[in-house]
Amino acid sequence: MLAPTCLWPVGLDTFGLHVAKNLRRGRPLDVQTRLVLQLLSVPPSPEVRAVIAQYEAATRMHSKSGFVRARHKFSVVQEERRKSEELASEWNQIKAAFNVAKYRDSSGMIYEEFVQDQDPRMNLHRDWNGERTRFRTAFRNFCHRWNLRGMRGDIPVLLNVGVHLTPFGTVIFLPAYWSLDHQRDFWWQRIKALHRTRSLAKQGLKLSRNQSERRKEADRAKRLMAQAVALGLKGSRRDDWVMRKLNWDMRTEPRALRRLLKEAL
Repeated sequence: MLAPTCLWPVGLDTFGLHVAKNLRRGRPLDVQTRLVLQLLSVPPSPEVRAVIAQYEAATRMHSKSGFVRARHKFSVVQEERRKSEELASEWNQIKAAFNVAKYRDSSGMIYEEFVQDQDPRMNLHRDWNGERTRFRTAFRNFCHRWNLRGMRGDIPVLLNVGVHLTPFGTVIFLPAYWSLDHQRDFWWQRIKALHRTRSLAKQGLKLSRNQSERRKEADRAKRLMAQAVALGLKGSRRDDWVMRKLNWDMRTEPRALRRLLKEAL
């Protein structure tokens, strides 16, 4: 019931109360309730929960620095949006046409209703009769035009790049204005460590037999590489010598050896 929401596909608070109520009264659980309990995944381990707690704390602080290296890309475009006279003019037109105060939250923010990746055109065809629908349609077009997450008062809030852990996978969101450099934009090792929490939740801290054998081979390859260097071997001769000692097919690409050596670090 207390599993992190980003790893758990359903909320179990009311469901747990239903189960407890039936057990307390001595009633057997119905077939559907038993089925839900049967289909639940194994709860995440304490080690996984510790990793996720740090991620959720950073998310609440709206911190992107843990995964994104190229934060300057956001800052440059955000400043351009704040100084844009055309954007300000269009926002003033929206304020003149609608009572925008009705749509602000307690912090003064109006958020664009985020488009889901499964349905990139959700709610595109709306009933034009309601005032809320008209505002939301105009506001969506405005945010799409300027790549905005919303408006905080009269200040535009730019869409930011994000790394989001969900129960079904890890989502990396790239705003349309972002010029992607996959090598330099992210801290990939941190993202990979976060993504692996799913396998840790299923396997605990124990490695499978294949993973264990792979680790042993990686350690052996590292020792052989050190021996090859000591023998004065370089380049392809060094790689061929190591792969021969590992009993690999000599047609194997050297990059396979590089990947194996990384696992021994």
